[in-house]
Amino acid sequence: MAWHCITIPGNDRTESAAATLVSDLEAAYNAAGRPDGADVFHRRRGDGSHSFFLSPSASKMASMILLRVASTECGEPTAEDRLVRVRL
Repeated sequence: MAWHCITIPGNDRTESAAATLVSDLEAAYNAAGRPDGADVFHRRRGDGSHSFFLSPSASKMASMILLRVASTECGEPTAEDRLVRVRL
């Protein structure tokens, strides 16, 4: 499976949607037995939107989440993306 990106647009529900996504990812991570390499990275953009990047292993464990949110396949992020690791 590839890297996946999830973008939550900046609006009045952004913070709630981001918190729900992280909670759902934590639940999927624990249900999958806390797999190695299931890395999730995050960045809050200047416009208030949130971007999440899921490694291939994280994408696999969160496949049902990816079906219900607006996700796209993307390349592996780089240091230039200035991301923060999400602790699951």
